[in-house]
Amino acid sequence: DNLLSIDEIRDIVQQAKKLGLIHVNLTGGEPNLRKDLCDIIRACDPKNITVSIVTNAIKIRKQHMIDMKEAGLNTIQISIDDSNPMEHDRLRGVPGCYHQAMRVAKWARELDINLVFSCVISTENTQNDLEEIYKLVDPAEKEGAYLLLNDGAAVGGWEDQNEKMYSSE
Repeated sequence: DNLLSIDEIRDIVQQAKKLGLIHVNLTGGEPNLRKDLCDIIRACDPKNITVSIVTNAIKIRKQHMIDMKEAGLNTIQISIDDSNPMEHDRLRGVPGCYHQAMRVAKWARELDINLVFSCVISTENTQNDLEEIYKLVDPAEKEGAYLLLNDGAAVGGWEDQNEKMYSSE
């Protein structure tokens, strides 16, 4: 395993704080696959530093949200690929994941955890159509979330797939 230990994470955060660190964003892959995620959040010194996670929300249950809040989680950023639940599920390859994301969004609001919906803009979910991008505002407004739009990049699973990248046209 090449995963950092809790002590290694704590040490890195303490060193980075001396350099001015104010925010740790736990991302992945999927951070909720780590069974020690709450320990990681605590190791990031959430009393002094903003701690957030980026997640697809598929594996999160309410008690886990409560535990993350108690550990010091400040913000949850949930990946939303499309404003249409069926299309989101198709793009994610997991039936029901849109509705699960909305359940997690509701829990975040109940627990007073800042909520962000994040979408990587690509031709897969927008067909290069600005109107499709504007539709992403609807679930964010409905759920009281911030909306973060990210440009797609031809890296990782999208390497050599430039046709998926949003164009200036």
